[in-house]
Amino acid sequence: MYNTDCQILANNIQAQDPIIQAADWRIRPSISAFIDNNTNIQHSCNKIPRQQNMTAHRIAKEAWRNLTSNSCQFTCLNANHVLHCPVRLALVNVCWGDFSLISVNCL
Repeated sequence: MYNTDCQILANNIQAQDPIIQAADWRIRPSISAFIDNNTNIQHSCNKIPRQQNMTAHRIAKEAWRNLTSNSCQFTCLNANHVLHCPVRLALVNVCWGDFSLISVNCL
């Protein structure tokens, strides 16, 4: 079970096609990553009052601060690739060395 203080996010995760039905296009990568990470797990996403979410807010802030600059998470917005994206799989298995990825489009 996941809790959030964002009603829009909770509704989106519970939608039949959460990526396509995203209320705001900017959250599509996050929703795609959520779906990828929970594909074989039964889950739910519930809205809780913001006042009850102070601990989660603090932990999320700390995690964001501790991210290393070279960590990268790849997501795919192609609705046909929700369960398996060959491009994302290929990118995860590349040793980047001194190179930084700027942009990739999955068609």
